[in-house]
Amino acid sequence: SPLGAASPEEASAAIVSLALEARGCDEARLGSGDVAAALLGEMADIGGLTPLGEAHRELSSRGVAAVLLVSESHLAARTWPSLGYAMLDIVSCKAIGDRAVERLRLAIRRRLACAEGVSAQCAFC
Repeated sequence: SPLGAASPEEASAAIVSLALEARGCDEARLGSGDVAAALLGEMADIGGLTPLGEAHRELSSRGVAAVLLVSESHLAARTWPSLGYAMLDIVSCKAIGDRAVERLRLAIRRRLACAEGVSAQCAFC
C-alpha cells in the first residue's frame, strides 16, 4: 500500500467506526447539550472506553453538536430537534461487540425518548 497506508484488512483489525441514527426523538432532549454530554458518557461506559474530555455546543434552534474524546479515539453527536433526529458516531481502536451495540441502541432510545428506534451501521467491525 502507498506510503505505508494500512490495507483494508489491517484497518479493520485496528479501527471500529459505528454510526447510529435515532429517529422520532423528543425535541427538548435533542436540544439539550447536557443530555448529549450525558449520553456520550454513557455510550463510552457501555463500550468500555476511557473518557478524556468533553465539549458540546447548543446551536440555538438547530440542535446540539457534542464530542467526547476517549483514549481509544472519540464519540460524537449531532442533533436536529425540529426533525426529531440525531446522528451519533463512535470511532475506536477497541472492538465493540454485538451485545454492546444493542445496549448502545437502547441507551440512545431511552435518553433521547425516540419513538421510531435507533439503527446502527458498523464499518471495520
